[in-house]
Formats: sequence, C-alpha cells, structure tokens
Amino acid sequence: WSISRQTAGHGAHPGRMGWGRLQLHLVVVAALGGTLYFVLENAALNLAPAANVSLIVSTAPLFTALLGQWCGTPAPGRAFLIGFVLAVGGLMLVLWDELVLRLDLSGDLLALGAALTWAGYTLLMRRLLKQGISPLMLTLGVVAYTLFEALPVALWCGYALKADALMTPVNLLNLLFLGVIATSVCYFTWNRALEFIGPLRCT
Repeated sequence: WSISRQTAGHGAHPGRMGWGRLQLHLVVVAALGGTLYFVLENAALNLAPAANVSLIVSTAPLFTALLGQWCGTPAPGRAFLIGFVLAVGGLMLVLWDELVLRLDLSGDLLALGAALTWAGYTLLMRRLLKQGISPLMLTLGVVAYTLFEALPVALWCGYALKADALMTPVNLLNLLFLGVIATSVCYFTWNRALEFIGPLRCT
C-alpha cells in the first residue's frame, strides 16, 4: 500500500468507502478474478481440450451482460449481441481443427465457472473504479490478495514449494514474466480499460 500511495498520488485514497470496506471488496474481487478464475481454468485444462476451454471461457462477455442486468448495468444493444456472435464464431473458425465435439462435463463446467468468475470480477472492479479509487491501487490490492489466497489452495492441491527449483534461472524468469507482465501489467491495463469503456466493451 505504501507503493500505491507513492505512485498513485491523490488516487491512493479509498474513494467514498472506508479502508476496511475496501479491503473486504478487494478480498472478494481477488478471489473472483485471481484465485478462482485461474484455479477453475487450469483445472478445466486438465480435464478438457484446450480449444474447448478457450471457447467456453470466451463466453465471459455474455455472462457479464447477464450479471450486469442483475447489478443495474444498462442492457446491451444489438451491436453487442452481433459483436459477441461474430467474436465467438471467429474463435470457432480459428480453433476448428482442435475442437473436440464431445461433452466433458467436469472440464466444461469448470471452464464455465471461470467465465462466470471473470464476469463477476469485471463488474465488481468497475464498481470500485466508480468510487474514485486509483486503478493502480486496485491492481496492487488484487495481486497481493490473490497471492495470499492462492498459496493455501496450492498447498491443499499438493504443490510443494521447492526453493532450489524456484531459484533456477529459467523458473525465475518464468515467474518474473508471469508476475510482472502476465499478471500485474495485464490487470492494470484491464482495469484502466474498464475505467474508460466499461465492462461490456472491455470483455
């Protein structure tokens, strides 16, 4: 949080909610968009073909629109529906050779759960951004809470933390890429995009 205070300037305050309430929101948002999303998606990839999982997860915009209706977001217009159909259709064409036309119930349901959790993350993050909180501060909070939430899950799933394996150059570079580029930078740019164009166009 001290980093966020130094880098986000006036945006480092908790907006119109108190610090305690903000932390609670961040715990939930991190669980949805960080821990649960990645756990469900990776578990789905172990049970179903990657092409099928990619196609199912790409339905996140539809769930964002449906959940958004429940949260009071304006209904999507015809352009959204046409764009969604075209996007999913295009993805099907790209993945056609790898798609497996069979039902892997466990894997497909897990992928569907990942799409739902990402939709929930997007809508809740948009709600926090509307409180006037800095996207950088929110990103730091999400990444930090995801780390704390993911560690118990990893240990429960039987992953062993081996310091010697973590310190090898290849693994260290992989972790740096995943932590800095594929997580922090990507989440920050996503949150900034949410601030400018909203959840439906973002997803």
